[in-house]
Amino acid sequence: MPIARRIRLYQTYDVEPGYVIPLYVKFCLREDGPTDEETEVMGVKATLAIHKARERLRTHATPPNKGNAISIAESDAVEEITSILGYRNHVPQ
Repeated sequence: MPIARRIRLYQTYDVEPGYVIPLYVKFCLREDGPTDEETEVMGVKATLAIHKARERLRTHATPPNKGNAISIAESDAVEEITSILGYRNHVPQ
């Protein structure tokens, strides 16, 4: 099942944050942000959280050695997403 659809379902059924956070992190770590179709599925609130986290992470990311890829630690992405979504006490292990 696509990530965007899983996020939507998990939010609809108020699934524990430990399952939702890793999905957001995948969006933060991939090269491109959510597509128009993914945005439509997830909704504006989820998409804005992803874009906000991506912006914060890229501001503090390690510059690339070669090419356009930047280095972002997964733990940093988890921290940003938990903060933005208000899941401070639900950081996945």
